[in-house]
Amino acid sequence: MASCVRFYILPDSQQEARWWFACRLAAKCWHQRLGCHIQLPDQAQLEQMDALLWSFREDSFLPHALAGGAGEPVVLGCTPDPVIDGSRILINISDRLLENSQQASSIVEIVVQDPVLLPQARSRLRLYKKAGFDVRCIRVSPQREGGSMPTATSE
Repeated sequence: MASCVRFYILPDSQQEARWWFACRLAAKCWHQRLGCHIQLPDQAQLEQMDALLWSFREDSFLPHALAGGAGEPVVLGCTPDPVIDGSRILINISDRLLENSQQASSIVEIVVQDPVLLPQARSRLRLYKKAGFDVRCIRVSPQREGGSMPTATSE
């Protein structure tokens, strides 16, 4: 079902930047009444993201559930082959290509300037292209003061 993959390339080198950006994208999905599935590498990081979604904004929280939970706009998962509702956007921060990622309506990859993570992201990009996905890379400018969404430019 998914035909497009968007790689958001952040200027940051810290892993935490991916998490914050994922939260911001999930909030944007929620405000646009779109569902999303955030895929994490393991249970420990899933629990950290769960806590972050409750607290990343001072004035509100983002309703979400763990995979298998029903009815929430944002779902968190960490199993190797998650079941993804076809109406959901997949935000993949698991550092691996998911076999059934095509179940999602679209796919988002978040890339930071980490020497370990960059080659993994490049490998996923090549695999998506080889599989026939429409792949776009979007460079994200550093965040401005005031908490607004960082600006992005397509490559």
